[in-house]
Parts: sequence; structure tokens; C-alpha cells
Amino acid sequence: MKKMMVVIVLSLLVSCSKSTPTIKTDYIVGVWFSFGNWNTVLADAPSQKEFEKRAREICENIKKIGGNTLYLHAVAFTDSYYQSSLYPPASTVKDLDYDPFLLLVKEAKKQGILVEAWINPFRSYSSEDMLLIDPSYKVAQWANTPASSHIHLINDRWYLDPASPQVRNLVVSVAQEILQKYDVSGIHLDDYFYPEGIDETFDNMWFLESDYESLKDFRLHQTNLLVMDLYRAVKAFDSELRFGISPSGNLDYNRNTIYADVDAWLSQPGYVDYIIPQIYWQFDHASAAFDLRADQWDELVTYKNVQLIIGLPAYRIGEEGGSAEWLSGDLLARQLAYAKTLKHFEGIALFDYGNLIRQDEVMLKEKQALLEEMQGK
Repeated sequence: MKKMMVVIVLSLLVSCSKSTPTIKTDYIVGVWFSFGNWNTVLADAPSQKEFEKRAREICENIKKIGGNTLYLHAVAFTDSYYQSSLYPPASTVKDLDYDPFLLLVKEAKKQGILVEAWINPFRSYSSEDMLLIDPSYKVAQWANTPASSHIHLINDRWYLDPASPQVRNLVVSVAQEILQKYDVSGIHLDDYFYPEGIDETFDNMWFLESDYESLKDFRLHQTNLLVMDLYRAVKAFDSELRFGISPSGNLDYNRNTIYADVDAWLSQPGYVDYIIPQIYWQFDHASAAFDLRADQWDELVTYKNVQLIIGLPAYRIGEEGGSAEWLSGDLLARQLAYAKTLKHFEGIALFDYGNLIRQDEVMLKEKQALLEEMQGK
């Protein structure tokens, strides 16, 4: 069944690549290639030759929908889709005798697509999967240490503690390892900072050792330490490389739940080159309308060297049971058109590749409308 599913997916890749024209824009059109996309493409453990063919098709498809930047998942759950000495290999790459991350990066470069390595900084394995991890890896050692101050089990999943200097050093080392091994254009984070639903006990040891009186301020600072360290590490490797983050589109959630200090990142130097808020709502949403959220983020950017790229939800296209906008066939195009009016607009990013290659009627209409908007029609 898995092999049949992969064959179907690959046939869709080919048909998609033949049906849409190549287009260039003067702004970023990014595509997220997630761990789920990796797992689909690698599900049948293809040979190197077969994977090279798939990599060409992936990049052709990205170009045909206007994409010029690829956010390529390197670390999803403190595992690795690249060849790492720091994190265990993801299950779909561990038995391969070649490096699919390297091959896809090379193919993207060949086709003129920029690649940034995408890291989830703190989300780790489920409790069950952690039992299978080689104990030589740091994350397994921490998980096997009772009452560890570096990793915590929350709702049956392990999360690294952002307040631990050892944890932050590990995440920075992972980014440095990627930059040393691969010809990528930068490092990209998404919104897995502090996990949801934690109480004061999560990082209590570190908090009590600090001079902070406010737990919220303490946690925002711990996240900022990682962001600043990563920014410096990227720029130290090559000042031309980029570092950016894709936080939730909900400002309150960032500030008060995952402790992502977007206010600092967008107003001061030394944090990010760009921000991609995940504005995954439609225009007619009662409390989080797309244009309202986009305006909020545009107003938040006050540091001149930060680019604003708007994250759009291709995965929601065709969604039934809610707003009819997800079935309209032109929502992404209208969102792009609105994003272009923003003062700090520098592009869009689409989540994710697997949804963009769908061949259902609504997605085909969306892609055509999006291409026409890119072409100014």
C-alpha cells in the first residue's frame, strides 16, 4: 500500500510539472518542505538514482508554482533528515546509503531555488519513540536522567528546555553542523519554542537561579538568547547567509503561550533577517481576519532590516465545514494581492509542498489564480 501511495504521489508530481508555466517574481515565494513531505517521498526507500529523479521533479514543481525559495526540514523532532552527529537520523533516512538532504539541496541550487535549512528548536520525541533512541545521543541521555533540567515530558512528548544553556548550545551546534556540511542559504526556525500547557514547574530550577521576578519575562529572555545565538552563529559562518523565523500569526499566542518575543525581533538588530508569520485564517474570520492579522504584523516591523514574508495555508484549501473562502478557488491569490499592499512586504511562503501538488479541482483553481496574481493579470 505504501509503495502504491508513493507511485500515485509521484505521478501527480509529473502531471503538475507539465501543467503550469515557470514564473519569476521580484519577491520571495517560499515553499515549506516538511518532515511529512520527506516521509512521503522516502516511504519506499528509493534508490539514489530514483531519488535524484524525484528531487528534480520536486524542484520543477516548486518553480512551476512560482516558488524561488525552499524551507527544507532538517530537524523536526530532535531527529535529522540530514547526516548528523548530534541528532539521531529520522526513521525514513536512517537505512539509506545516500544523503537525500544533500541531493535535494544540490538539485534546488541547480534549478535556481534558494534553500534554507528548517529546524524545530525544542520539540523532541514522543515518550515511546525516545525509548528506541541510541543512548549515545545527548537527547536520549537527558531523557534517561531522572528530573532532568534539560528536557521534560509534556503530554507524552519530550521538549527541550529553552532555559538550559546546554540545550541552547546543542541547537546552535546543530545549525552550525548544517552550515558546515551543506550549501544552504540560511537557517529557518518555526514556532516550536516553549510548549503549550506548561506551568511554573517546567523551568523552575533555572528561573529560581535567575534575577527575574516575572516568569513571563524570564521565558521571553530564554527564547531570545537562543535567537540571538543562532543569528550570531549564522552571520559568523557567512554574513551573507540569512536567519529567520516563522512564528504563529497570533501575537497573543506568541507572547503569552510559547514565549516568542516577536516585538523585540522586529524592532531591534541582532535577531532576524526576516519574519514569516503564519497567518492561516481567511478574510471573513470573526476574530482573526487575514487582513487584520497582516496589518498587525506590518505595523510591528519597525527595524528597517527585517523583511516581512506572509505565511499562507495551502493545506487549508478545499477545507469543508467552515468558511466558503477555503472553497472559493482564489483565496491564496487574494491574500497575495493584499499582502502586496503592506509597507514591509517582501514575499509569501506556502505550507506545504505536499498540498501544493494536489490535483483536486479547488487546488488547481487556486494555483492558477495565484500564478495569475504573480504575473499581474
